[in-house]
Amino acid sequence: MTNDFWEKTYERYSPRLLGVCYRYIPNRIEAEDLMHEAFLTAMNRFDTFTGKGSFEGWLRRITVNTALMHLRKKQPVVYAAGMDFPDDKETIYEE
Repeated sequence: MTNDFWEKTYERYSPRLLGVCYRYIPNRIEAEDLMHEAFLTAMNRFDTFTGKGSFEGWLRRITVNTALMHLRKKQPVVYAAGMDFPDDKETIYEE
């Protein structure tokens, strides 16, 4: 696809997709970053768009998935209560 196509696509859909990101990440700067990341993913994966659904729906799905991946990365690791942790001498890594 041409740069002109993506510029027009960005102009048309960015306000809606920013809204999608903002629902998941209520920080304007982070939401904008995620929206840009979603657009880059769409550009790189355009060959996967089959045309079976709407183009906007495809962009929304990419945007939602981008936001969810971002949230997963930010979640702290939680261990179950009573979980045993190996002693240093039992770790699988040796120095």
